[in-house]
Amino acid sequence: MKSNLNRGRKFIRVLFTLAIMTVMFAGCGGGSGSLTVAVTYNGTSIPSPVAISIETDVETCGHEIFAENIIVNSETRGLKNVVFRLEGEIKGKDKPRDIIISNKGCVFVPHVAITQIGSKIKIVNDDAVFHTTNADMNGKSLFNVPLFVGEAPFLQEPMQESGLLEISCTVHSWMKGYIYVHNNPYIGASDDAGMLSLTEIPPGKYQYVAWHEELGEQTGELEIIRGQAVSIKLEFSEVSEPEAEN
Repeated sequence: MKSNLNRGRKFIRVLFTLAIMTVMFAGCGGGSGSLTVAVTYNGTSIPSPVAISIETDVETCGHEIFAENIIVNSETRGLKNVVFRLEGEIKGKDKPRDIIISNKGCVFVPHVAITQIGSKIKIVNDDAVFHTTNADMNGKSLFNVPLFVGEAPFLQEPMQESGLLEISCTVHSWMKGYIYVHNNPYIGASDDAGMLSLTEIPPGKYQYVAWHEELGEQTGELEIIRGQAVSIKLEFSEVSEPEAEN
């Protein structure tokens, strides 16, 4: 009888422990939602990579480089390097994280980067030639870094302003890139398949902006529901030529 009573008490303690753990795990992830964005290109034909002829530092850079302004997956039509962001002062758990921009193969890697206010931008030179990295935001230069071969990386002070940074190299005119600095952590860039995901988003309705360097900008509204995964699809097409004025 006493043995059965002890077994019963142990069973109740196990159930109680499991109940507490269930509440704890529900509290960790149940108060937020997630978002998956699929971006495709719906132009009449998939753009072919455009070759840029090179005449400077060809020993390192080669004789041609392919432009990265439009990169479309030939099988899925997924569009790469679309920056998607939720607007507003949204507090998230992610802390600002430093990012690295490399001058490598005489291009910027990555071509399109994302970060947020409070982060630092590290600029490195992985080439055996001299580079510069000039960053402009909203019409003003934030920094212009000379990068000698073998020199230590340059680390920018924490970013204080949100917006689009356009980066370039004054030595190699074809080198272009972008960094979007956002005021909250809910920002992403589409990958080779045209996909991106945002997690742990507080429930609510949000305005969003999707930007592509060549194909323009789209805006819209979506709702994040507590504990649910939301999916949206976006399509970009060619930029139409302006009509000639009579």
